[in-house]
Amino acid sequence: MAADLLEPPIKYDADIDIGEIHEVTLYQRFDDGTTRMKHKCPSFKGKDIEHLLYVVESFRNVARKLEYTTGPKLYDNFEDVLRGEAIRTWRNLVASQAAGNRTVATFNNIMPRFIRKYCARATGN
Repeated sequence: MAADLLEPPIKYDADIDIGEIHEVTLYQRFDDGTTRMKHKCPSFKGKDIEHLLYVVESFRNVARKLEYTTGPKLYDNFEDVLRGEAIRTWRNLVASQAAGNRTVATFNNIMPRFIRKYCARATGN
């Protein structure tokens, strides 16, 4: 019976192959120009929502490790994990925000809007 509880009620096959995702290296940079740590993070070029959600979660984990505790660090480094069409979509979304208004809170508020753009594409809306 315990084995039955481990089986998912609906089988899900991922559409992405994590081994095929391009990675970028993000660094912890200090005001004096030195760097201390680096971590790899997958990048997103605008393909599908599953891929984007994987990249966003990975970025958030790396951001915690690299102590990206300010809005500018989050915005600048998230842009580094985007490629192609995705970077254009992100820039268009944040273009209306003044640099001084790029806080952790605004980053956390704008991320669902970015994700919804790809949800809409996936559903055709």
